[in-house]
Amino acid sequence: MGSIVAIVLELKPGQTPLDPDEVAGLKPRHITTQGELDEWEAANILKAMRWLGRQNKLDVLNEHFCRQLHVRMFSDTWKWAGTFRHSDKNIGCDWTKISVNLRHLLDNTTYWLEHDVLAGTRCIPVRRGCCPLPSPTGFTAPIPQWQRSPRALDG
Repeated sequence: MGSIVAIVLELKPGQTPLDPDEVAGLKPRHITTQGELDEWEAANILKAMRWLGRQNKLDVLNEHFCRQLHVRMFSDTWKWAGTFRHSDKNIGCDWTKISVNLRHLLDNTTYWLEHDVLAGTRCIPVRRGCCPLPSPTGFTAPIPQWQRSPRALDG
């Protein structure tokens, strides 16, 4: 049986709480505080950003890339890196809908790019009010609700 991780999680406003099963997936056994965890994750994310910067061409609008990026961002920290979460969080969609919502987000974004739907804008609105947020940590903040279909902008 695996050892129990003794970590004191003192969440800051907006941070995503983890359930005991998720905390048990913590790889580095020396981490005992939220601050240490934040620093460790930040270092792991920095490694992923460096990896991204070395890539010449990336096909980012697919589930495989999303999972691969999550592994690169969190594989030194969490055993469950690159997997979809199995519990609801304070941000993101219902965990049972992550795969479908991610597919919709990727398909919509592909359509918008292929049809120049959002030319001149600096951001991409997301339907249903939020990104799917596949990981237990959430990995982003909620995005405001956007009600219009992307196809409605094309004509």
